[in-house]
Amino acid sequence: MIKRLCRFWRDERGAGTVFMVAMLPAFLVIAGLAIDAANAFRTRAILQGAADAASLAATLALPDTNAATAAAVNYAQMNLPNSGAVLAAADVESGHWDAATHTFTKGAVPLNSVRVTTRMTAAGGNALPTTFLNLIGVDHWDISTQAVSVADQPKLWVALVLDNSGSMSEADNTHVTKISALKTGAKNLLSTLMTASAHAGDVEVSITPFTKHVELGTAYANASWLNWSDFNRPPPAPGNKVGPGSACPWTISANGFQCQTSPTNNANARNVKSPPSVPSSGAYAGYICPTSDANGHFYNGCYNSVKTGGKGSNTTYSHSWIANAKSTWTGCVMDRDQDYDTLDTLPTTGGTMIWPENSTYCPIPAITPLRTLATSDDITYFSTQIDALNASGWTNQGIGVDVGWLSLTPGMPLSPVTPALPNDTQRYIVLFSDGFNTFNRWTASPNGNVRDTAADIRTELACDNAKEEGVVIFTVYVDLNGTTGASDVLQHCASEPKSDYFFSLTTSGAIITTFDKIGQRIMKMRLVH
Repeated sequence: MIKRLCRFWRDERGAGTVFMVAMLPAFLVIAGLAIDAANAFRTRAILQGAADAASLAATLALPDTNAATAAAVNYAQMNLPNSGAVLAAADVESGHWDAATHTFTKGAVPLNSVRVTTRMTAAGGNALPTTFLNLIGVDHWDISTQAVSVADQPKLWVALVLDNSGSMSEADNTHVTKISALKTGAKNLLSTLMTASAHAGDVEVSITPFTKHVELGTAYANASWLNWSDFNRPPPAPGNKVGPGSACPWTISANGFQCQTSPTNNANARNVKSPPSVPSSGAYAGYICPTSDANGHFYNGCYNSVKTGGKGSNTTYSHSWIANAKSTWTGCVMDRDQDYDTLDTLPTTGGTMIWPENSTYCPIPAITPLRTLATSDDITYFSTQIDALNASGWTNQGIGVDVGWLSLTPGMPLSPVTPALPNDTQRYIVLFSDGFNTFNRWTASPNGNVRDTAADIRTELACDNAKEEGVVIFTVYVDLNGTTGASDVLQHCASEPKSDYFFSLTTSGAIITTFDKIGQRIMKMRLVH
């Protein structure tokens, strides 16, 4: 019997089970802590967002402290409508923010700041309930967050540089096109930015749609800073035997263009299988008029035919180029001379000048020069411009960056002229594109479907120069299903850290949420705590 008792005493079988049973409550507490803590962190982030929005809204109402309090409470409730009273009037404090010491003093003057404290507490009847920790008697957590915003934070100048190329018509698997989502996202961004505009001039916005070109608009046709050399450049002259009734001296295979019947630019004339002969009668008798070339460039004029001798088949002619009037310009421009194509040097003379070009792929609409975003009328105006975006043509991100940057450069002779840069103004470029560069003024990819690395270099240089001048650049890259395009150029263009300023997307729907994030990040730069 004694031996059996000794064996029983020494037998350790089943000890693990006993240990696990004993430790099970501790394990449950640890698991519950992890789950409830994750929920608490998520809730705190949401509560912080409500505090940020409330503080910004209140600051815009200063110096009226009653209006500031009402605005803060209202914005907090709109952000968390189902969480009880997360912001009490007593937790909205107006005062002064000292930028030198980074301190807030309640009630101090001049009033330039608002501090709000949002709360979810048991005392307020809206504490965060726990799930697993309730088993050990912890049935709630109290959470509070704080935000301080300042009324005299930098003014905002924002240039939207938006890809309008043909691939923007592509839809994702939800049948939403990239261009449609871009319009929604851009308009949402404008609505977000307008919340920072307490007075005219607080927020200024420009829009630069781009393809291979940018459209300035025909109103600038007589500007002294336009270089018409390319617009007036003729194609190779016909031979001296070409005149009225002759076959077209140019062919698509040999020259990249053929003949049309008048000097009026016709985007479809290049596609006619049997090009017309030189007219022998009518207003354009003897006129030898080229179509657009393979890159969509129009020659804007015709050669005439002046008889110089001979008769019949031996008749000879001289030819002079007759350029179309500037009034036929459609408003499109191409890259400036290098290296001004990567700088914000204002266009005046020489290489700084801007080059007009008529093209089959001029983006629509024309650029919107920098103007105030402060009222619902401004929102309507900008929204109309964005709704007019139309996907067509090839991609040249470099010209978009340069013209967008110029729109933020004081003295840029647009209508209106870009004003002097106010003190404490932060300039932003939001560059959106869905693929790789295919064309610029100097280089082109075959059929517009191969990456043009030379154009990439020009784009990166323009971005680098803009960032050196203090411009903050957000870049958004969209590659549906990960099948086309390249993102390294846009990643290079983004400000640092890249994780905050570069966005790579694979669905159209993500375009809308990304523009929302950009708006929020710009606004957060107006929060000091």
